[in-house]
Amino acid sequence: MATVSSLERRLRDFAVLRSLGVTSVQTAGAVVAQAVIATVTVIVVSVPIGLIAGRSIWSALERHLGTREGAAWPMAPLTVAITVTSLAMLASLIRPCVRAIDRPPGEVLRAE
Repeated sequence: MATVSSLERRLRDFAVLRSLGVTSVQTAGAVVAQAVIATVTVIVVSVPIGLIAGRSIWSALERHLGTREGAAWPMAPLTVAITVTSLAMLASLIRPCVRAIDRPPGEVLRAE
């Protein structure tokens, strides 16, 4: 969602670039690159923190309850969650990307 709002704020920047000769494909590439960088950063930071925190909390709970330790790392659901998150992020950018490409630069620049 932050990427979508960032794109909405940057429509003027894209209009300036388009008026300087940047093509629609290059504009879309910039939008997708920003989304991919944001998604990868979130996944690289959040997933390990979540796994470590969840493992620590679960181990503490097991020790407190007196049960045996040994929670497994759920690789298949984790892989599915990362894939679905990545695809959802890219899918959420379709409308802002089309909006950044389709609006004529003059219209965007005159609006301000």
